[in-house]
Amino acid sequence: MAMKPRLDLRLSQKLIMTPQLQQAIKLLQLSRLELSQVITQELSENPLLEEIGQETEEEAPGEEPVEEPVTGEGEATTGESESERQNEELRSQWEDYLGEDFSRGKTAGTIDYQTDDTPSFEQTLTRSPTLVEHLTSQLSLVRLTDREREIGQVIIGNIDENGYVRVTLGDISETVGAPVEQVESVLKIIQTFDPAGVGARDLRECLLIQIREKGIDDPLIKQIIGDHLSLVESRKYPALSKALHVSMEEVIGAVRMIEALEPKPGR
Repeated sequence: MAMKPRLDLRLSQKLIMTPQLQQAIKLLQLSRLELSQVITQELSENPLLEEIGQETEEEAPGEEPVEEPVTGEGEATTGESESERQNEELRSQWEDYLGEDFSRGKTAGTIDYQTDDTPSFEQTLTRSPTLVEHLTSQLSLVRLTDREREIGQVIIGNIDENGYVRVTLGDISETVGAPVEQVESVLKIIQTFDPAGVGARDLRECLLIQIREKGIDDPLIKQIIGDHLSLVESRKYPALSKALHVSMEEVIGAVRMIEALEPKPGR
């Protein structure tokens, strides 16, 4: 079997152990006494280092020096306090480096980002609204009378999954007890909703609504959609060119604009 080169993209996480990070891990494992001994050793080996807080203020003239109480531990108390401060600073830096997982007792290489408090992937998903819910929410934003809003809800309830009204305006008129003219007026409002083309009664009306919403004001496109849509569906472009008395280039350009529209806006 021939060997073929292949490019794979993989995502992985790496924790680079820098010398500073290795030193921080080593120091964090020490007890207070051990840390104090390490600090004392570093101070004795490196003359450029000095321990902060060891200087004493000069005595003011005429004042008796105030002796601080001496504990039984002597200098070990001061060293232990200083080592505790150093330890806390290192711990703070380490927490900033690894984030919240450090405080939870995680170690490098075993960090688990999924905790009991973290929602699962399924819990983060949200259900998309249905077409009816989407249209109803838009209907609530339009200024209508209670009667018009009732008619609008009946119209939306009779729009199928493709975005078309599948009952006649006469049927809706009888259902709500309103004039057909009022039903058609509310339908025109719904036909301005998103998605463009929704609320149409056939494909021709659906496409005409879309070019209106997109601001397309080409007479040739309007004429093809209004009178010769069957020729576009059967791809009889020469016959379409002859019927409209335009060139094939114009016909093809208009057809491409029409084919870019959505015949089923509900999806």
